Amino acid sequence: MAFLPDIIRQVRRAMGDTDPPPSFRTSVLYPDEFYEDAIRFALNKLKSDLASLTTDSPPPLSWTLQTVPEVRTFLLVKLAIIQMAQIRGSESAGSVSVQSESLVGLTKVQLPNLTIEERQAADATSVGPAFWLKLLDRLQREYDHELAGMVATKAAYYGPAISMSMTRVSPRTGGVVSKQLDQGLPPTTLDAAYVAGTLTLSWQPIYATTFMYYELHHIAPGSRQSILATEWDNMVASREIPTTLGSGRHRFYVSVVNRNGIGAISNTVELNVT
Repeated sequence: MAFLPDIIRQVRRAMGDTDPPPSFRTSVLYPDEFYEDAIRFALNKLKSDLASLTTDSPPPLSWTLQTVPEVRTFLLVKLAIIQMAQIRGSESAGSVSVQSESLVGLTKVQLPNLTIEERQAADATSVGPAFWLKLLDRLQREYDHELAGMVATKAAYYGPAISMSMTRVSPRTGGVVSKQLDQGLPPTTLDAAYVAGTLTLSWQPIYATTFMYYELHHIAPGSRQSILATEWDNMVASREIPTTLGSGRHRFYVSVVNRNGIGAISNTVELNVT
């Protein structure tokens, strides 16, 4: 269980902003509202970060300040300090309460040999905004490390990446060409009629970016199938073909072919010609 006044007191101490203030300062830098906002932010972030945790009761998503487990309170305080350090680090360098960001410069000048020793940036003393940003960075690394020990981190799984292809001999050129493996387009539905020497075939159009053409097939009595026509416009949904059909049972179907040459065969329509 966490109590708001206790957390505010701990965060104020970490920020050097105790209430009541030390004798050398007449007022606090920030009123309690700043700290309350930072603590609310810390609580919401902690609930989000530990949402998948199943070992705590009550579960993290239902936490309030009064129900946060005692063992997690230090994380709440740390997140609130990080939030306040971010506020301190964004203060203007011209503020009366902010000093220069770092003290880097010459540390020694020795005469008469004129020995000059320069302080390195890594050895510089950070004050003002630089101090708080440095504190923020250190605490954030600590928090991330502690969080990793509580919640298992696993990269999102998007399934295996599979790419397959095959080669075939082109019947047109005789060369070996690559053919991508796919499932083809959905089949269409065919209707057929034969009246006065005109065969009419109609089908449901297929709208797809991989469409190539419709292939109209005919199987005459006692014969193998043959291609009646090829239609390259997927907006066309019928074809009239002047032809003479002999007596017997004729079968027709249409194949919807995609860019990889894979055809989806429609239903077969039978016409009995007498």
